[in-house]
Amino acid sequence: MGRGGGKSLNDYKTMSVSGRQIHVYAPSGLKENSPLLISCHGMDQDPNYQQSNTHWEAVADTAGFVVVYPRGGTGMNTWDIQGDKDTKWMTEIIAQMEKDYKINTKRVYLSGFSMGGMFTYHSMSKIAAFAPTSGTNVFGASKAQRPVPIIHPHGTNDAVAGTNMKAKAVTARMLSGSRRCRPSHTRCHPGAEGDRVHGNSPAWRLPAVENPRHTAAT
Repeated sequence: MGRGGGKSLNDYKTMSVSGRQIHVYAPSGLKENSPLLISCHGMDQDPNYQQSNTHWEAVADTAGFVVVYPRGGTGMNTWDIQGDKDTKWMTEIIAQMEKDYKINTKRVYLSGFSMGGMFTYHSMSKIAAFAPTSGTNVFGASKAQRPVPIIHPHGTNDAVAGTNMKAKAVTARMLSGSRRCRPSHTRCHPGAEGDRVHGNSPAWRLPAVENPRHTAAT
């Protein structure tokens, strides 16, 4: 999660992949074989909201990776979390970024807030690791052919997607064969600086935001 840097989505390159809009940020001096991070907004939100709450470009400038904010294509800017329309589109985005920026396709990371976080559970075939924030695995995760790392920040008082749903999500069987994840739960100290994500308790260390009902964090 970036801390900002004075940049907005206007500093991103807007382009079309398979007729749908994405916003791309590539730091100056980007090297070949660099990672790619894709960050998905929540339901009825947009890439501008996601970027203004995450500012991944601030991290990309120092760590050297490409950032993509895609726009949901279903009604109300939502994501297809039951079918494969958007998972196929993610594959197309990755292929386009490989063509344009020569990214490392083995170092592609997917994050998202709320419904965008829910969507991350369905796109693991091309993903090195994923990080949903306040977005649970509601329709079953896609099955990966290898262990896939995950970090899932979630507010304990989330009234939209509660932590009981989160527990089911992070223990979902996402791996092939008999190998399974053993999730580790880490609790923020109540006094720590934090954002209210879908509720009124900190999910992780973030600048405080006034809207506790629906605030993006990843």
